[in-house]
Amino acid sequence: MAIIGIQKPTDYKKVVARARAVTTAMEEHSDIYAVPDPALQAIKDQVEVVNNFSGKVDAGDHSFIASRDQASTVLFRMLEDELIYVNKIADGDKAKLTFSGFKVSAEPTPRPVPGQVIIKDIDDGAEAHTAKIKIEPIGQYKVIFCVQMSETPDDEASWSLVLIISNSFKLIIPKMVHGKEVWFRVNASNAQGTGLWSNPIPFISRH
Repeated sequence: MAIIGIQKPTDYKKVVARARAVTTAMEEHSDIYAVPDPALQAIKDQVEVVNNFSGKVDAGDHSFIASRDQASTVLFRMLEDELIYVNKIADGDKAKLTFSGFKVSAEPTPRPVPGQVIIKDIDDGAEAHTAKIKIEPIGQYKVIFCVQMSETPDDEASWSLVLIISNSFKLIIPKMVHGKEVWFRVNASNAQGTGLWSNPIPFISRH
């Protein structure tokens, strides 16, 4: 099966390189991948967004680091969606998989995509103005956790990335505002893909 082969969605150089490899290969083999989903041009456009922010950071403006990482994460998610399409079209045919630009897993039984994260509890962190999220164990290693926050959870566009980390015991969110209700959700990803978001859970900072 095809895999992305990148652990961190914010590893923007690797994500951009993989995106370029995928768009080039799939364009060259449009006879196999006739209707990419998402469209290859959309992936190319997102590559330019990442490059724009990374160029500003490289020029010394570190205020764009968060924007660069957010854009890289969006690009990573687009590649995950493309991965589903590629594996469906190739249907295990190694030659077709190779023509996709994705890596091909050599594992006879690759680790599955992580399941849906379950949030057990959210409490005030040890430090002031922080929140600590506790989740149920997912039974996998080499997993990346993404945390998003929203004040209006029913509005999908309102969710913003606040943390990416590989240690499930350090899901600690800074800069909480006392008495203000926010909502959190968490998902887990590995080289094979990304699991479902947890159900949104509300939190009100008490200190």
